[in-house]
Amino acid sequence: MRRATIHAYWLMFVATVITVAIVTSSQLVTDRIGLLLDRQASELLAADMIVVSSKPFDDEYRARAETLGLKVSESITLRTAIFIGDDPRLVALKAVDEYYPLRGRLERALDVTSERSVVDTGPGRGEVWVDPKLAQLVGESLSLGQAEFEASWLLTYEPDRGGTIFNVAPRVLMNIEDLASTGLVLPGSRLRYRIMFAGEAATISALKEWMSANLRPGEEMQDLQNARPEMRRALDRTRQFFALAIVLTLVIAMAAIAITARHTAAQEASKVAMLRAFGISQFSLFKYYLRQIGLLWVVATLAGIALGWATQFPLQWALDGWFGKTLPQVASPRPFLTAALVGMLALAGFSLPYLINTTATPPMQ
Repeated sequence: MRRATIHAYWLMFVATVITVAIVTSSQLVTDRIGLLLDRQASELLAADMIVVSSKPFDDEYRARAETLGLKVSESITLRTAIFIGDDPRLVALKAVDEYYPLRGRLERALDVTSERSVVDTGPGRGEVWVDPKLAQLVGESLSLGQAEFEASWLLTYEPDRGGTIFNVAPRVLMNIEDLASTGLVLPGSRLRYRIMFAGEAATISALKEWMSANLRPGEEMQDLQNARPEMRRALDRTRQFFALAIVLTLVIAMAAIAITARHTAAQEASKVAMLRAFGISQFSLFKYYLRQIGLLWVVATLAGIALGWATQFPLQWALDGWFGKTLPQVASPRPFLTAALVGMLALAGFSLPYLINTTATPPMQ
């Protein structure tokens, strides 16, 4: 009888370990994928948060962000015209500072067939980078307003350039310090000013809360929620897919706990009847089994968390090749706490009803 009881508890232990391991591993991998997708989505904004305005910003926003320890960058965009020979061409001129982009990287090339190179900052003083549609200008002098610049590189990739139909004009990227020399900043010019912020998620949330109460008329705050809705939909669908996979695996694991708990209760029935025949109360037996379940949960949780933590790495190696990037590490204890809670609820919810019925076994049995 004792050997059968140990065997029954061992089955419950294995089922609980598997449940906790599934939750731990899936939560870790899902959170890491979520962090990577959020990071890649932030690269599409070149920042974590942006404020857009038709007027220049004062120093209050920058000072507030730097006080919080955030990185700050500013850019100015406008439409202007250049001449290619005798033909005028509408271009989208973008002036950026030395810190742009805060997220993502710029890519440039010498011509349309040469290899791209990745850089962390934009053009220096006196030079511009042009869209591949203007490839014939590379190596030549380009007139922008009242100033002349050297078109030194092709701008092959720009992280925050959206793919809408309104972005058909070729891009010209320049240093923001050179913009004043062009004479294009005039009263009535349709300029768009952007101030960008990047940093830890909690700090960005604090700045966003402060910004919401201090935005001026004509200013718009943008992040992944409202600036790139197509990316937000993709992120939501990805998380829903992983959530569905977790639910399906948990259903199987919890069914295993229910089956093993029922088996344990059946094995314990004859022992309970004998103990009650010796005068031990049903409540005392329930407390005894409750302690056994609690001890089993503690040991199974520790083993399941360790197993789940270890099994995330084979999944990481497989997903690294799929995403092309290493998944970031999760510093939060939330996946482990979630796994422990799910293990406790699964074990208690599926085992206690059977054990309660077992403790009510009549002594006459």
